[in-house]
Amino acid sequence: MKVYFKLFILVLLFTPACKDKNTTKNTYTLTGTLLKNCDGEPAANTELALQLESNEFLSVEWGGSTTRFKTDANGYFSVKYQTVSNSGISIVLFNNVGYTRILSAIPQNQNLDLGNVYISKKYKFILTANLVNQYTENDTLFFRYGNSTKLFSISGPFTNILDTLEASSFSTIYKRKKNELIRIVWDVNSKNMKYSKDFEVLGYCNDLNSVEIDL
Repeated sequence: MKVYFKLFILVLLFTPACKDKNTTKNTYTLTGTLLKNCDGEPAANTELALQLESNEFLSVEWGGSTTRFKTDANGYFSVKYQTVSNSGISIVLFNNVGYTRILSAIPQNQNLDLGNVYISKKYKFILTANLVNQYTENDTLFFRYGNSTKLFSISGPFTNILDTLEASSFSTIYKRKKNELIRIVWDVNSKNMKYSKDFEVLGYCNDLNSVEIDL
């Protein structure tokens, strides 16, 4: 009986220690520079937060325990958080109507330098043509691209290089596994947009992408 009692006492003594060991949390740091746009203007003294996939705001270490942190005068931020389970992390920016997610799918439980983080970023591309038909000044190319509802037009006769265009990117994913796809739709002398093509955005801001359409 005394043996069993001693074993029981030992179990009670060691169980809390094992539990504490298994639930120990590590601290990780995220750093980066928040820019307003591709012009490189820093977003100074801007209030941010880390958010889990459950939409819960993550407690961070930044001048004490809080759920929010700020960039400095140069847009730089450095924020610490503790171990989270099975959830990617997003950075959200607070504004007058709530908050906006500006970077998502950040791997959890890693020390990461996120580099430049943009509140608004654009992609630029050259629209070129593979001329399989002949056109005159009486012909007009109509097209739309991306999420824009604006109808663009170019008067003929057409050359191989049609235009250089840009648009806002709505992609917020950190290190996408696949490049962002943009769709362009077009037609000649008609607004029915019978033709379409998807192209990959290989770079943002100062990088120049390209897409070729058949005319």
